[in-house]
Amino acid sequence: MYGPRHRVQRLSGALKGDAKAQASLIIMMMMRSLGMIGEVPDVADAHPVTANDEALIADFLRRQTPQSQQIEATNDNEQSDETTPSGTGAKS
Repeated sequence: MYGPRHRVQRLSGALKGDAKAQASLIIMMMMRSLGMIGEVPDVADAHPVTANDEALIADFLRRQTPQSQQIEATNDNEQSDETTPSGTGAKS
């Protein structure tokens, strides 16, 4: 219905003693407590859009990373594998 800016103005008016803003704020709070106004869903409740989101993101990042940085990352991984016992890749 109204954006965040309108809600801030309404709250500000209510704090300054504006009777209309106070009444509007009280009504909004009552409606919310009765469940008449839906709450915004948490981002944590969001489910993946596709089954392979991680693979899509990895592919995108690979394509967006400059070639020189990809080569450096590959060399760093190879060097760390050589320094670990039995080449297991375990880091301490």
